[in-house]
Formats: sequence, C-alpha cells, structure tokens
Amino acid sequence: MTGQRQTSNGVKRILIFSLAYTPYVGGAELAIKEITDRLDPNEYSFDMITLRFDRKLPEVEKIGNVTVHRIGFTTENVKVSDRALPLPCKLAKILFPITSFFKALSLHRKRPYDVVWAMMANQAGFGALFFKYAHPNIPYFLELQDGNSLQQIKTRQPLLSLVWPIYKRVYLKADVIKAISNFIKDLAREIGFKGKLEVIPNAVDIAKFSAVIPEDDAAELKSRLGKKMGDVFLFTASRLVLSRGVEDVIRALAHLPQNVKFLIAGDGEDRGKLEDIARESRVAERVIFLGQVEHAEIPKYLKVSDIFVRPSVIEGMGSAFVEAFAAGIPVVATPVGGVNDASGRDGCERIAEGPDFRFEPLRECGLEVVELAPEPDLPDACFVEDAAVVVDGVVIITRPGAPARRGETESVARAWPGSVRMERGSLDGGDVIVAGRAVFAGRSGRTDEEGIAELARLAGRAVRTIVVKGLLHLKTGATWLGGDLVVARRGVFPRDAGLNVVEVEEPHGSTVLAVGRHVVVSAAAPRAADLLARLGFVVHAVEIGEFHLGDAGVTCLSLVV
Repeated sequence: MTGQRQTSNGVKRILIFSLAYTPYVGGAELAIKEITDRLDPNEYSFDMITLRFDRKLPEVEKIGNVTVHRIGFTTENVKVSDRALPLPCKLAKILFPITSFFKALSLHRKRPYDVVWAMMANQAGFGALFFKYAHPNIPYFLELQDGNSLQQIKTRQPLLSLVWPIYKRVYLKADVIKAISNFIKDLAREIGFKGKLEVIPNAVDIAKFSAVIPEDDAAELKSRLGKKMGDVFLFTASRLVLSRGVEDVIRALAHLPQNVKFLIAGDGEDRGKLEDIARESRVAERVIFLGQVEHAEIPKYLKVSDIFVRPSVIEGMGSAFVEAFAAGIPVVATPVGGVNDASGRDGCERIAEGPDFRFEPLRECGLEVVELAPEPDLPDACFVEDAAVVVDGVVIITRPGAPARRGETESVARAWPGSVRMERGSLDGGDVIVAGRAVFAGRSGRTDEEGIAELARLAGRAVRTIVVKGLLHLKTGATWLGGDLVVARRGVFPRDAGLNVVEVEEPHGSTVLAVGRHVVVSAAAPRAADLLARLGFVVHAVEIGEFHLGDAGVTCLSLVV
C-alpha cells in the first residue's frame, strides 16, 4: 500500500476492526484467522477491536497472531444474531463506530499502527473510517464479504438512508478494497469507489477437504447418522437463517423418494422455525439437525454425504461450496451473489460453448491425439490424467480418491483395452510422476499409502512417496521435463531425488507437458515459458482459460501413452 511504513523493529502493526470474532465465527471471522495465522509474526503484528458480547470472555486475549481487545456492553450466554441479540449487546453494536474509534485512538497512542483493516462496511467500517479521518496518512484497507446487493442493503437497513453520504465514505475513503467475489467488487464500483480493488476469494484448505477418511471412521459416522445402504444424504452447513434456503430443501423432501435425507450442520435463530417446517411437511424423521459442528469436522460429514445443497437468497462467495467441490461431491446452489464465482458457473458455461484447450500444440509436438467422448454426467472427466498412469507403455487404470470420480476411468479403460486396473487403495494419476526409471507418488488428499503400494505392484517398480502439502495433487506443483530435469514450485519436489529441480513462482508454471525438447505450457505462466525457452525447449503456450477454475493445468487435460 502506498504510504505504508514500518515500526522501528521492522514489524508492521495492523489494527483490525471487526464486529465479531472467536468464539463467534462465520466466514469473515474465519478468513481473518486463516490470513493472520499464515503471516510471519516477525513481520506482522495484529491487534483487533471487536465486541465482547458475553462478560465471561476476557477483555484482552491473544488468539493466534492477533491480540483481541473486546469492548461494549455485555450479558451472559449470548446468542449472537440480529434478532436474538440482548438489548445491551444491541446497544453496544449501535455504538461500536464511536467506541471502537476511541479505543483505536488509545491503542495507537501507546503503539502506533501502520495499517487499519476493516472487516466489512458495517459498524466496523465506520470505526475505521473515523480513524482514517483522524490519521489520514495511515493506509485504510477495507475487506468486503457481505453478499447483499445495494438495493438489499438499503431495504434491510432503512435508517442507512439518513446517513448515506457518510456510509459511502466507508468505501470511498479506503486506500484499497478487497472483495471476495466479482459480485461484491461490482457493488463497490456501483457505490462509486474508483481506487485499487482486488478480488481475492476466501481460501479453502483443499488438502484437508479432499483427504480420504479411513473406511472404519466413515462406517462409524454413517452408523451414528443412521445412513443405510441406498440412502442418499443431502448436506448443508450454514447459519440457520431463512436466507440460506434450508426451508426450501426441507419442503422439497416431501416430493423426493423416502431414501433421500437431509443432514444440516449449524445453528441459528431460525432453527425452531425449520424444525416446525419439517414437522408440517411430514419429513421430520428424514431431517437430521446436527447443531453446531466444528469447522475441522465438516470434511467428515461431506465425505459421508452425496450432494451438498444450499439454495441461498444471499451469498457473498460461499466457501462451503468450494469445500464441497474439494471433498468431491456434487453441489446444488442458486446463482446469487458470489456463488457464480465459487461454483465457476460462468466459466463452465464458457467451457460448454467450446473447449479453451486446443490440441494443435500437441500435434506440433509430434503426438497423435485421441479425443475421448464427452461424459456429461461426470463433470471432472475432462481431467483425464487422473484416470490412468503409464509406466513402460503399460496403462494402469487408477482408483481415484474421490468416489464420485471413479466412473471416469471406464472411458479411459475402453480406449486402451490392454490396460490393467488397480483394485486396492486410492490413487489419482495427478499424484504420479514417472521420470525415466524413477517413479514418484504424492500422498495427498486423493492418494493413500495403500494406493501407492498397489501402483508399485502393478508397475513392478519401487515408488518413492512424497507428502503433498497445500496442493490438490503432486503434479499441481511439479512435472518431469525429461532427462534429469524437473520443473516445480518451491519446496514441492525433494532435492535429494537425484534430479535437477528448476523452480518457478507462477502457480501454473509447474504444470507443463514435455515431449522431447517440446513443452506445452499455460499462457498464464509467461515467466515459466521464458525460463523453459532459455533452457533450450521449444515452448508452445496454450490458453486453457476457465479450466484454471478447477485448479487444472496442461497436464491434467491429457494422458501421454
């Protein structure tokens, strides 16, 4: 940010304004924690001003890399929601723009700040705005996560019209705005913000949500939930308010077969109404209210479910949709707010109009291209690399870690009648690098030790395991270029493997397709393309466009036999 300075010890001090924080956690609060936990405390120090709500909570507390300062009137055993909030807490929320401003001035006098960060354009945004007026040289960063349209904002908060000129300044005085979806970015522009604006979606730990849970654990959870053979579990995880559309799914159960059941994780002020709707619709025995579920436990419930459903009326982005995609189950959603970004709906429509990945560069490399027929019922089938591994010309049909993807292997097996099939474990082809005589397999959320052992048996080769961290597959971050060369993101491929590792910074620069001295690389990685050209390769840059939405690269879309 322009004007950003550092304190004498080199640590940047950042003050966060947020209406709520742990233990009252939603998407915005989770985003703060995930971001601050990942930044080096030797470089960044965070203070936060937030509402206390419950007098049992400490006024000052260190949570991760954030020193939390809680203020405002309190009661006990508070349920934090707009309709259920006790009167003292409602008053504290109304006064937060003023009380947070004076608290910020007090903290700043003791230890000056380099940046202020407002989480959303609500009362927290007002507090940060007032601080900006008092200290105009300190950069003000506004983060937007609310999925309401401008008209919805005005309708839901009619008193806002009385202070509209000031409310607009919450946006207009920001030095930088971060939006979690293009929908929210357009809202900021509609209000009149003309400065720097970045769209950065809330991140999802793909490795955690795609990890295969042990079969015994899955069986135990299914038993506890009463899931029988043939049952179809719909699943949602959200705050239980009517804007999430949970009531529509409950009512729809009456028109669906008896084996379809609805699993609901979360709590909120409308839970009682939803339970009433289930009884009135005569489907109460098919609706399972789990109550509040720790975020770390959500992957387990996704893994034992069949479809994730959330027909929201309002949605800023929808991290839960991305989590469900990572878990490998289908998603049903309404195209509102930032859902189109999270689901890739617009991108998928562009893919349907015509593939962005062209085959001509492959033919220029001297390859004969065999195009498999589309699989309309298998949306990930285009990522053909995961369905097979080729060792010494033998095609080994894999056993993908996401059960919903196992049907994709059939078309690949039909294309190569002499292929052999894995029978045990889980393994995605995207986790396997065959580098001459050496074979490497990534132990990831989609590939387990049993699958790696099965690969070694069928290939008749020793296979070295590489633990994959923070990536979906090993080949998301590394590719063999031939000879003794591997191109990889930093830290992905081991240095002691007997190969020379060429590191690249661009996310799509490590997923390249090498054929002799020819390499096909994504046009989204121009620096990697330049590096490979300097190494003597003939570079073919291709546009794969919306396939990047699925974290896909050039290698994902092809299988060299």
